[in-house]
Amino acid sequence: YCPNAGSNARVPRSTPEIPPPTIGLPHATSDEPFVTTDTLMRTTTLLGLILGTLGTLYFNSGSADETTTKSPAGTESAGTEKVVVSPKATEVHFSGMLFDGHNDLPWMIRDIGNSTFDNFDIAKDQPKLHTDIPRLRQGGVKAQFWSVYVPASADASGDALSQTLHQISIVKSMIKRYPETFEMASTADDIERIVKAGKIASMMGVEGGYSIENDIANLHRLYNEGCRYMTLTHSKSLSWADSATDTPRVNGLSDFGREVVLEMNRMGM
Repeated sequence: YCPNAGSNARVPRSTPEIPPPTIGLPHATSDEPFVTTDTLMRTTTLLGLILGTLGTLYFNSGSADETTTKSPAGTESAGTEKVVVSPKATEVHFSGMLFDGHNDLPWMIRDIGNSTFDNFDIAKDQPKLHTDIPRLRQGGVKAQFWSVYVPASADASGDALSQTLHQISIVKSMIKRYPETFEMASTADDIERIVKAGKIASMMGVEGGYSIENDIANLHRLYNEGCRYMTLTHSKSLSWADSATDTPRVNGLSDFGREVVLEMNRMGM
């Protein structure tokens, strides 16, 4: 996604002040710089764990002199060998704060489940889906960004925000249905508390700036609903931001697009 100003930029309406705590700024105030030493240290630690896991998997998975643990039955693809994970890689993997930055389960529940978990009880194995609670636990997921994606075509149809709010309702219904597994998180401190309690900290991510329908007030609304990231575009360029997979319209970001980015930084998205 690429980050100049389009004639369609709108002046934001006056809205109540948004509280500053964020996922990326666990202890920051609005007077502090966006990137803090605490943020960098925690981010570096997370990246180190990820790279350490990848390195261990690469060097140890084929090692003949080290005992290996195979994945549970059913996790390998048809026609392929089972994934072999060394005890060391397993130790590194489960010792970290493992985030999944994008999960399309809410869309699948809408698309093939009629927007209800009555049709797909994810407390049980669900082979038609990529996600269920047993596999989240098996994979050691500690925190999850649930995607509240809606198609880029919603920009043209004019109902992107309402569709996004519908997806948010699916996520919230899931958390309400499985309170022993999931809990909404708004800050980094929330995440640490929830994970310590043995639950999966849950946040939401918006895919595509068309979900705010060219209005900063809608960005505030999505933040207050629990969304903690928004990609500026998806597959189509907007009147204020260009997509890498479409014809440029504003040469990157319009003035309104820059305003969106600044406001997201201020709020903590």
